[in-house]
Amino acid sequence: MVTFRVRASSLAEVAALLEGVLLTFDTRVAETDRAVANVVNSTWKGEDADLFAQQWEGWKASSAITRQAISALITKLYAAQSGYVTTEGSLKQGFNKRAVIVEKTVGKRTDRISGHVSAGREVGKDLARESETLEDDALYGPQFLAASIAAGGTGKSGPAADDEDAEKEGAEAT
Repeated sequence: MVTFRVRASSLAEVAALLEGVLLTFDTRVAETDRAVANVVNSTWKGEDADLFAQQWEGWKASSAITRQAISALITKLYAAQSGYVTTEGSLKQGFNKRAVIVEKTVGKRTDRISGHVSAGREVGKDLARESETLEDDALYGPQFLAASIAAGGTGKSGPAADDEDAEKEGAEAT
C-alpha cells in the first residue's frame, strides 16, 4: 500500500516557487518577443520573414497556454494548502472535543468505580465482623455453654474465659 503525505506548508512553498518560475517565464518571453519583433519587422523582410512571424505567433500562443497552466497550478496549490489547513484545524478541534468528552466519561466512571470499591470495602468489613461473630457463636454457643456447665465449668466462654483459666492454672501451680 502506498502512503501519501502532504504538509500544508509544503504546498505553499511550491506555489511560491512556481510564482518565481512564472515571473522568470514572463520576463524571458517578453525579452524574446522584443528581440524577434526588432528583427522580423525592421531588418528581415520577405516570405521567410512572414513565415517566421506566423510561427512566432503560434509559439507565443503556446507560451500563453503554458503560462495559464503554471498560473492554474499556483492557484490550485494555494487552494489545496488552504483546504488542508482548514481540514486539519477542524480535525484537531474534533479530536480535542472528543478528548474532553473521553476525559469526562473516564472521570465519571473512575468516580463510580471508586464508590463501588469503597462500598465493597465496607461490605467486606461487615462480612468479616459477621464471620467473626459466627465463629464465636460456633465455638462458644449454647451447646458449649451447656457442656461447660455440665462438666463443672463456669459457663463463661470466649477469650475472657481463657484468661480466667490461665489465672487459675497459674494459682494452682504456686
